[in-house]
Formats: sequence, C-alpha cells, structure tokens
Amino acid sequence: MNGYDGTVQDYFLVRTAAFRPDGALSGEDLAAENIAGFRWWRPSELTGYQGPDLFGPRDLADLLTGLLRDGVPDEPLELGL
Repeated sequence: MNGYDGTVQDYFLVRTAAFRPDGALSGEDLAAENIAGFRWWRPSELTGYQGPDLFGPRDLADLLTGLLRDGVPDEPLELGL
C-alpha cells in the first residue's frame, strides 16, 4: 500500500460522551481511502497491540498515557511519525 506523501495531520484531545464513530462515507468510499472502519481503542489495547495495523503517530499509546496522567500541556506538542 502506498502512503500519502506530504500530508500533515493534526490530533486533538476531545472529551465527549460515548458515541458510535461513523462517518458520512460509504464502505466503498472508505475502502478507496484505505480505511477499513472505525472503532474506539482503550489505552491498554493500544499499548499491547500486536496486530498488523500501524498507529499514527507510532508512539500514540505513550502520548495518550502521558495526557491522561499529566493533563493537557500548555502548548501544542510537535509529533513525529
């Protein structure tokens, strides 16, 4: 699978009531964008994940754990891959 060269992604921490993540795109539209679906992940699932999928940023589990432990920083964080 080819990557998306030159893309910039912003990540936001949003606290909200539970809901089913479901966008407006059809299954075919999602497949065309190389998206297999949506789901929620618990931090422990991210940390222990051994499957074929890659998270972006790669250290998402550590970053999320830090946010939950230490709170939101005063300034935005610069994230890598």
